[in-house]
Amino acid sequence: MKKIVYLLIVSITLYSCTDDVSFNSPSFQGVKDGQVWRASDARVIVNKNGAYTIEAYTQFEVVKFEISSGAVGTRIFGVSNANKVSYQTTIDGTTQSFSTGIGAGSGELKITESPAVSGKLSGTFKFIVVNSNGDKSGFTNGVIYSIPIK
Repeated sequence: MKKIVYLLIVSITLYSCTDDVSFNSPSFQGVKDGQVWRASDARVIVNKNGAYTIEAYTQFEVVKFEISSGAVGTRIFGVSNANKVSYQTTIDGTTQSFSTGIGAGSGELKITESPAVSGKLSGTFKFIVVNSNGDKSGFTNGVIYSIPIK
């Protein structure tokens, strides 16, 4: 009888253990300086000249990609101003700005879903941005998923 009760308790316990997975669609997230970073809002903007701006926000931070097109492929940062990324944070009223530019910072954005085809942008990213003092900040394991054009 004890074995039956034990098996019943174990069965109920195992049955009640499920993985509660939540999907965020759209989403923009990555690992910033070793800490998980998730945007509370993100958008893709098509500029008049055909270039794209991808923006992601938290309460005190902004990540912005400015890229020459939204076509599927890889954009490299730190080699030209045609493709660049910036990160801005405001803490206690003080704003710090970091960015890539020619010879400053590095990284890449790989677009895997083009908004020109689906109306949404998806891809992966990693980058290191620098400020005017030479301080660095970086994102790794970045994922952009299904962000619509605004």
